[in-house]
Amino acid sequence: MIVEAAPDYAIDILLIWQYIGEIIGAFIGAPTSNMSLLKPILECVPDDKSKQLFQFIMQYATEFS
Repeated sequence: MIVEAAPDYAIDILLIWQYIGEIIGAFIGAPTSNMSLLKPILECVPDDKSKQLFQFIMQYATEFS
């Protein structure tokens, strides 16, 4: 899963958490969203980045809804 490898990619891709948030936010903001997807994804994210990722997800979910 890309979320598990994201901390390694964050060195080279500075906005990786924003990009992942955009992708997940699009799924969450869709008419047939499934919020149960968030828990296993956020469990894979380091604690210091989970709040930031959640903010990006909610930002893009509201844009797409």
